[in-house]
Amino acid sequence: FQHCFPVDAMRTTSDQDTTTWPGSSLLVWGTFGTSTPEGRRYHRRCCLALGVLFVGYFIAAGLPPAAGDIVTAVLPGAMFGFISWEFRRYLNALDELARRIQLEALAWTYLTGLTISSALGGVMLAYDLRPWFPNPFWFILLEPIRGLWLYMVSRRY
Repeated sequence: FQHCFPVDAMRTTSDQDTTTWPGSSLLVWGTFGTSTPEGRRYHRRCCLALGVLFVGYFIAAGLPPAAGDIVTAVLPGAMFGFISWEFRRYLNALDELARRIQLEALAWTYLTGLTISSALGGVMLAYDLRPWFPNPFWFILLEPIRGLWLYMVSRRY
């Protein structure tokens, strides 16, 4: 197969070929934009979930301590679980190339997070930095990294 089609002949990159993936949407939202009904639905539902999360925290602050603690404990997992579910629906609605780009960016994000957390964990163990132990909310910091990986991976296609 390679004798018939040299690798360079199979590549479709040239000076005229530019990617059409929306860079700002990839970096900020981690999606290919709102030009499709699926993209719009995902964006709306993420905004809804984040709004419920913040409003829920304000409501929890006004509740008695026991009830407020329960709301504060349950709300983040429920809302980010909802966002994850909607992301899965969004991925299922994408075409094969867009889904591949998203999944490759997720894989690179996982490996980056694993590397960073291992490095930080080693430093914390070596220097007995228990007060700096990672909070689960630190995982939110992986979202901009996923956007960056998504941007970088999309530039190859």
